[in-house]
Amino acid sequence: MLIPGEVQKELKLISINGRMAMATTCFENIVNKLNLSSPNIEELVDIFWQFVESNDLSEWEAEVMEKAGPLCDYVEGSTLLPSDSEFNRMPQFLRQMVSDIVDLGRGDLYGGTVGYSQETYDYTVKALNLALEHGFSIPPIEPFLKSKFTEFHGWGNRVPRAFFRHSTTR
Repeated sequence: MLIPGEVQKELKLISINGRMAMATTCFENIVNKLNLSSPNIEELVDIFWQFVESNDLSEWEAEVMEKAGPLCDYVEGSTLLPSDSEFNRMPQFLRQMVSDIVDLGRGDLYGGTVGYSQETYDYTVKALNLALEHGFSIPPIEPFLKSKFTEFHGWGNRVPRAFFRHSTTR
């Protein structure tokens, strides 16, 4: 595991909402650094951000699966990406990161959280480690610590994405 031990401990204090925001920020930063931004990628990032804002996560799930479902299936090895898919422009590790972020958001969607939500914690760690393994930094953890795991049964309060935004580096 590449994430420093102190950060690993602090991730357990962050709500699922905050974990999603941190992984999304990390993904967004890498997309910007690699100049991969496009209308479709921006739409995907926007859908990821909608997770922290939405009061209807079943609607969020339908939207994210419509946009990223084919990529998730590809990452899992069950399908091929269409040749004209914009995801083909992404390095493989970013495709994996998208799949991990989708799984992070869906992790405890239909069940109660137990402990510190091991499943969403693991997907957060996987996404952040992908960044570090490929020479990218992860966002500072402080803004995400504002969304506490003790809020709303581990989910954290629904907040506008700006609640976390000052942590984005370009």
